[in-house]
Amino acid sequence: MSKNEPDKSLADFNKAIELDPKATLAYYHRANLACERKEYDKALEDYNTVIGNDPEFDWAYHVRGWIYYRRRDYDKALADYEKAIHLVPTETVLYRDRGNIALMRKQYDQAVADFSKSIELDPKYPPPRLQRSRAWMAQKEYGKALADYKKAERRQRLLLLHRPRAVSRRLSGSQIPEW
Repeated sequence: MSKNEPDKSLADFNKAIELDPKATLAYYHRANLACERKEYDKALEDYNTVIGNDPEFDWAYHVRGWIYYRRRDYDKALADYEKAIHLVPTETVLYRDRGNIALMRKQYDQAVADFSKSIELDPKYPPPRLQRSRAWMAQKEYGKALADYKKAERRQRLLLLHRPRAVSRRLSGSQIPEW
């Protein structure tokens, strides 16, 4: 991507919104661009517009929740994650993120439940297993914590070791198994 592409994209999103103030996807993509630029107030404004235009737009809740989480506004983040989970109950990262809030609040049973659900939905995804190991540690469940940590570490190492080869095979047209 060239240096000017984000600016061109921003101009395109602004023009789309000017032509159609209900252009939900233009607001959403402009909000994502604002996030990339760490312009979180602008992003929140656009995500709020997205949700106002389309209250079923699940990823707007998720990313807005992430901004609230970064700002340590856990009540608002939790509300957004719960709404997104209601809309897409099979999305593993939503449970992981809601579990992170429970972990921060020292609600370890809830954290374990959310991380466990995330693992159930995608057993090969390392972060929720690592986070669950932290919740187990806080509960003095050291055996469970160590088991989760080892599995997360092993999976992460495998991803790091095999990812360049997998990308190389994809580029060369070889079929590889999906992660």
